[in-house]
Amino acid sequence: HPRGAKQKLKRRAQWSAVAFLQKELPVPVYGNGDVGDAAGLLARTAEGTKGGDGGWAGVMVGRAAVSQPWIFAQARGLAPESIDRQAVGLEFIRLLQEYQPQEFWRSRLHRFFEYYTSQLVWGHRLNTAIAQMTEPAQVQDALINYFLTHPEEKNIEFA
Repeated sequence: HPRGAKQKLKRRAQWSAVAFLQKELPVPVYGNGDVGDAAGLLARTAEGTKGGDGGWAGVMVGRAAVSQPWIFAQARGLAPESIDRQAVGLEFIRLLQEYQPQEFWRSRLHRFFEYYTSQLVWGHRLNTAIAQMTEPAQVQDALINYFLTHPEEKNIEFA
């Protein structure tokens, strides 16, 4: 992140610092910070590859990749017409159980859903409940119940 440790998210990322480092260092430099959607990812990528004195080798995406896992498909123009948020959350739980050791399940569930639920109207309530849960099945039930209660949030339609 091109900002100081004390600044955290209080200040915008200083992409000019990334360009400076890329100019001064003999290794590829990748920037990260304030990329919130596919349009932002494309803009930063284009800005970084413009050449001249500016630029960077690439762009990393952090929180937006967790809150919107479809961001990369959107950036490539491959996103479907709609996204079923419940299905995405349930698939995360399934993949977590399939590929991660059980001792990581609770922390990974909490970390993922903290960001994933941030875009839901009542996501803070869902996330607070998930933070108390210890088993993937509990999180699965909470997610299903949330979208039964708030069906208008289940799908994202793309134009």
